[in-house]
Amino acid sequence: MSTQTTRRAIVTGIAVAPLAGLPALAGAATTNDPILSAIAEHRRLKAIARAASEAAGAADKVFDAAAGAIGVVTYKGEKILSEERLDFLAYRPQPMSEIDLEEIIQRLRTGNARLKAEASVPDHECDAARAELQQKRELFEKAREQCGVQAADEASDAAWDAEREAEIAVVASSPATPAGAAAFIRYAADFLDDLGINDTRLDGVLTAAIRNAVALLEREALA
Repeated sequence: MSTQTTRRAIVTGIAVAPLAGLPALAGAATTNDPILSAIAEHRRLKAIARAASEAAGAADKVFDAAAGAIGVVTYKGEKILSEERLDFLAYRPQPMSEIDLEEIIQRLRTGNARLKAEASVPDHECDAARAELQQKRELFEKAREQCGVQAADEASDAAWDAEREAEIAVVASSPATPAGAAAFIRYAADFLDDLGINDTRLDGVLTAAIRNAVALLEREALA
């Protein structure tokens, strides 16, 4: 176990300990603070979006198996399932015109000559892969439809769109009660945990400190 992981576990444990058995700020159970509803809705939609992503991933795995049964097309050692992907992998820089060459320094002429030589060499492997893809295009498209890949991807995208809208609704809200303020601070800590902090010294430590501060405020409110 790494030092970072150990420290994060310890600090997180310290942050959670004061919260065990601690009631929320007074009025939390009965408050009508809109931010509490916004946070709950965002968490609900986030769970739906994550489930949709898992479903899309499962559909991709089913399609991969179906594509394997159709026959694998490869180019430069990579499995190719569409001509768009083949075009991306087969792309080679195009040579510059003589007019452009006159506007740059002489040393680039050598590089341009090399590009011209490379571009003039036929890529027989790409040609063969493209021909095979064209033969199997309808089979791949049918398999993708039968495996529900497109529908799953669209459902996942829609779910994440809804999740982002709910997230915006949370941050656009203003807490109206102490309970709402505490919930929003915890929500912000959760957001930072999900986002990640680009500093190993603060990863997990900052958000634990935030939660500790909220716990202190709650204890003071109940004193």
